[in-house]
Amino acid sequence: MNIGCFSTMFFPSVGGAEVCIYNLLSCLSKRGHDVTLYAPFISWIKLRNRVSFRIIPIQPKSDWWYRKYPEMGAFLTGKILEFHQARRKHEVFHVQITYPSGYIISKVLPKVPKVLTCQGVDIQKRPELDYGLRLDPVVDEKIARAVNVMDAIGAISKDIKQELMGLGVPAEKIELIPNGAPWDRFSSKPDVKELREHFNLPLDLPVIITTGRNHPKKGYHLIPGIARTVADQGLDFRWLIVGAETSKLAEEIKKLGLEEKVILRESIWISRESEGKMSLEFPDPELVKLYQSADIYAFPSLLEGLPLVLPEAMAAGLAIVTTNAPGCDDVIEDGVTGLIAKAGAAGDFAEKLIKLLKNPDFGRKLGDSAATRKELYDWDALAGRYEKLFGKVIAEKRK
Repeated sequence: MNIGCFSTMFFPSVGGAEVCIYNLLSCLSKRGHDVTLYAPFISWIKLRNRVSFRIIPIQPKSDWWYRKYPEMGAFLTGKILEFHQARRKHEVFHVQITYPSGYIISKVLPKVPKVLTCQGVDIQKRPELDYGLRLDPVVDEKIARAVNVMDAIGAISKDIKQELMGLGVPAEKIELIPNGAPWDRFSSKPDVKELREHFNLPLDLPVIITTGRNHPKKGYHLIPGIARTVADQGLDFRWLIVGAETSKLAEEIKKLGLEEKVILRESIWISRESEGKMSLEFPDPELVKLYQSADIYAFPSLLEGLPLVLPEAMAAGLAIVTTNAPGCDDVIEDGVTGLIAKAGAAGDFAEKLIKLLKNPDFGRKLGDSAATRKELYDWDALAGRYEKLFGKVIAEKRK
């Protein structure tokens, strides 16, 4: 299959969307498809010979154009896509992120089947959390237009599907396809002792980890209070929180006397140079090792599209505590593949952690069960689902 892909977001910026794009396109390429990604100019400069799929740049300084002159930027990018489509004749276009990518492609290439994947911030709208591109009424109108001209849309969770239907997208055009993890990388069994020494973590205490940037919707502000409640039960542990802006928790952690138990570190995101060639593995190998060194994954989020961190923790076989927030309860089955607390309820979350710390055998049982869900969340299996969706929209467009 000749697949064109388009995203105004890609490396060297690294976040959930970029990790999804990289893993999905890598798997599609390995499955024998001819995959071309149209991405920012800087992505082409840095990565064009380092990935298994083709990268073609859109106009230089595209991000500046979209911010400063959004309609002109969209027009220029659209013309670039039309030019390359005339040459490469992609059978289908897969678009990541509704705005600006989806909006741009909704205005061009009317005869080419288009499949959009929404990731969260581009479709979810939560004024109480100051979250969502659709809080801007101009952008909201453009997103509504874009989603309604797509031939199919991949919704990563039930909440995303509901948001799309609220914008008028027929249910039959929406396919639930979650985000995933490179399962085999996380499920390998390295020496835990070596990993604990590598991260300077104790060998004789349970290790809890939380990964990802500190955003209000993630519920990280609850962590100091949760940790204090757990510690007051006489339980010893180390809770390692890795992500951008986690330093904002430092003052409260110190105030509660948790400096020894709760450790804050910067994001482990950027791959290193090795023998003059960038190592392109996302998530980063260090992050994978961090998961493999831990016992419990704690994620007190208030809202998600579908968080990559949960399939990653499942692949690593960790005991998981998360919440019933949208996106989280799509992934975890309470009491089977993890424990679910009420979103925003620090006491309930602490209670679930205490249960796992007091009963490590139960935690291992949950982790073992989670690790069996490979067919649901491995990127190669998800690439197969997109493969079928692409084939479906191509066939329908040809009728």
